[in-house]
Amino acid sequence: MRNTRADSTFASPDNVHVRRNDRRPTGALSDQAQEVHAFIRGKLAGLDQTVADKVQILYGGSVKGSNAAELFTMQDIDGGLIGGASLDADDFLAICKAGS
Repeated sequence: MRNTRADSTFASPDNVHVRRNDRRPTGALSDQAQEVHAFIRGKLAGLDQTVADKVQILYGGSVKGSNAAELFTMQDIDGGLIGGASLDADDFLAICKAGS
């Protein structure tokens, strides 16, 4: 993070353990993603609480219209990186609505 302001840096964990698969319910995805984000925020807080409170941690897994609302209600998930779902207008609109 050299030459950047830590309080405006975006982190994006893309953890294989929280990626969705068709057999895992959405709630498990959200809970596991929250656990990872809380861990990251906790580590940041150990270094600087002000930074931990300000930094936005984005979910880097598979955000879709069907899981965005639940993911975005998690305390430590501040948004998401949207990939393939942005190519489907209905999916992307659902994600936008979930984030507003």
